[in-house]
Amino acid sequence: MKTKILVILAFIIIALSSVSYGVFKLYLKEKKDNNRLSKNISSLNENLTYYKSRNGHLVGKNSVLVFRLSEFKSSFSDLAEQIEDLRINVNRISSVSNFLYVQRNTTT
Repeated sequence: MKTKILVILAFIIIALSSVSYGVFKLYLKEKKDNNRLSKNISSLNENLTYYKSRNGHLVGKNSVLVFRLSEFKSSFSDLAEQIEDLRINVNRISSVSNFLYVQRNTTT
């Protein structure tokens, strides 16, 4: 009788431990994703920072956005297609930069 109670108690403890571990891992995953989204929102709300480069050109700088692969493909499908046209697997990319170079003619 005592062994049966001990086995049931051990089973309950193991079950609760595994459920607690699963919930904790889910919590950490959600916390990491929440931090990523918070940083993205603050980056989107930031203004561009302008400074002059060594060669005298005016340069604008902004923060980085971090996307999941599905978010990247849905938001930047044309860029994803260009990457695939280069025969690069989109799953393997770690960063993508897209910049615009504008030169003004100051002599008139």
